[in-house]
Amino acid sequence: MPELVLELNGRTWTLDASRPHTLGRDPQGDIVLDDARVSWRHATISW
Repeated sequence: MPELVLELNGRTWTLDASRPHTLGRDPQGDIVLDDARVSWRHATISW
């Protein structure tokens, strides 16, 4: 299965294509960003 590797500020996330992944400040999200410029549920990544 294809994977997407996201690297940001020294952290790495490996996302698979089996489901959408959420990005934002929400601690329950898949990719949590502690940045006031990012909304609680900022984006969803799917492919």
